[in-house]
Amino acid sequence: MKNKTILHIPSWYPTQQKPHSGIFIRNFIFELANNNLFGVGVSHIVLNWHDSPVVSIRNPVKAILSLIKHIIKKPVFKYEGRVLVVHVPFIVLSERLFGSNEIRLQRVLGLVVKKHALFKTVNLIHAHVTYPAGFLGHKIALSINAPLVISEHSGDFPHPGYLNDIYNKLLIPLKGAKVVTSVSPHLSSRIELLTQRPVSTIANLTGFEKMCLDPSPSGKFNFLVVTRLQYQKGVDILMLACRLLADENLNFKVLIVTSEYSCNGWQNMLDAMHLNEHVTIKTGLAYDEIIRHYRVSDCLISPSREESFGMTIIEAFSHGIPVIATRCGGPEYIVNESNGKLVAPGNYKDLSNEMKWMIRCGKQSYNGELIYKSANELYSADIIVKQYNEVYNQAIIHPQNSFS
Repeated sequence: MKNKTILHIPSWYPTQQKPHSGIFIRNFIFELANNNLFGVGVSHIVLNWHDSPVVSIRNPVKAILSLIKHIIKKPVFKYEGRVLVVHVPFIVLSERLFGSNEIRLQRVLGLVVKKHALFKTVNLIHAHVTYPAGFLGHKIALSINAPLVISEHSGDFPHPGYLNDIYNKLLIPLKGAKVVTSVSPHLSSRIELLTQRPVSTIANLTGFEKMCLDPSPSGKFNFLVVTRLQYQKGVDILMLACRLLADENLNFKVLIVTSEYSCNGWQNMLDAMHLNEHVTIKTGLAYDEIIRHYRVSDCLISPSREESFGMTIIEAFSHGIPVIATRCGGPEYIVNESNGKLVAPGNYKDLSNEMKWMIRCGKQSYNGELIYKSANELYSADIIVKQYNEVYNQAIIHPQNSFS
């Protein structure tokens, strides 16, 4: 693909207040821009409104001042490396005063695209996740007559919160897109069932550096969990499994790391279960800090109740360490006998048994170099970039392939 302009609309994007939000989307866009395999003269633009302030009309003075500032503000065009990020001023209202925030945002983004000549060069729009990005991108694509590609990453698709307006929020953009991709066969089948249209499966993009493992800092077997501290992620199941192992006096350590800044009561659960000797939670970590913990770990655990893909699993493989994961949507397509173990979601006894086996046999049963090499052949940046190059070409060169 040569001399094309791709407009990216991310459902989430890092901000100063939330530096980890949508980091995988940002990394994906920047990898496309920096990867020489993608094409010659291809430009990437990002519409970013994600640092918008939240205003309540219950504080009218503050609301009026914010609205005035918003009216006089203009979009800021700023290059970050090879990517042009367009910072669009927007205000999120906590009350529905002028319609929903999404509808207002749709109008604001539409006006920005219409007013600035830069967007006349756009050949394709890539919306990252159907709602809100696909919902927003659908109208913009129609207004500038550009094909729309939607990449879906959501584990709980369709999200229960969208069921009251599933037609407008999901079906219209998904059926109107030229190409729809998802990160796992499980998620693709769910989208196909809802939309009755084909969906391509392309994995999430993660960086593969030269494998570099540091010696374990102690004689204990070190498990790592990289997660958000939410019910869906199965941290409670993990703690029950750890309690069983602790009762058998096994020599192990579980480190739970997250970019979130609050434990949300999980530390209280650790205290109540007397697990502090074996389980530690570290919060508020930057992405680079989280990645460093893979290097001193013996095994990753992904105890989720539902997972669309399993980004942390691929990150573990990129460091040559095995994984224990649940059969919950995405992991069963990437974990096999050569790189880890699978258990049923919610079954803490099975999880405990696999952790016990890993403590006793894991280090001598897996070949870290082979784990790294096999994953790199399937999920490296070059592989994913090539696949999206084909998707973009399909959408641009064959625009008649529409399911609207």
